[in-house]
Amino acid sequence: MDMLIILTYTSICIAIFKLFKIPLNKWSVPTAVLGGIIILSAIMLIMNYNHPYAKYAKEIFISIPIVPEITGTVATVDVEPNVQVKEGTTLFTLRSTQQRIMLAQAQAAYEEAKNEVLQNDETLIAATANVKKAQAEYDRSKLLYNRGITANKNAGDHAAPYSQHEIDSAYNLYIQAEGELSEAKSDQRRERLVTESTILGEDTN
Repeated sequence: MDMLIILTYTSICIAIFKLFKIPLNKWSVPTAVLGGIIILSAIMLIMNYNHPYAKYAKEIFISIPIVPEITGTVATVDVEPNVQVKEGTTLFTLRSTQQRIMLAQAQAAYEEAKNEVLQNDETLIAATANVKKAQAEYDRSKLLYNRGITANKNAGDHAAPYSQHEIDSAYNLYIQAEGELSEAKSDQRRERLVTESTILGEDTN
């Protein structure tokens, strides 16, 4: 750029000297040279002042990011920079320590979930047995209470075979057995919901 400006100025000076037939002497030549120096210096100062300037340069290039589906530390890089690769070529490998630990944790959680499922099954079996037991007690107490009421009604004018205290006690046992049966059925329903909770046929645990 500097050389182009100097050559342009020199051509203009030669053209002026020839066009106006200016003699080459100790006054005209130094004046042309000094004028060129002043003009060139002014141009350079103006260009340096107005030209964009930054302390740090920026390098821009196109890159294709490769993001793996898992995180980890890079163990090896199996390709060379700026070398074309074929489909299926291994680019890099990651250390699998973290993934192995996570896999072991997942396997442990899976075994724990299976044990929990078995425990829920046993709990449901126990709850079902409690329902059967409560049902039998309820049927027995209801039968005794109804038998006392029926016997007293059929006695007529004769003395009642059961006293009022015995009837009240049988009734209280009947009500208590009914409450225990309801509680046992509620526990069974709750355990059944936990045990038989599935999503698409798979246990939620």
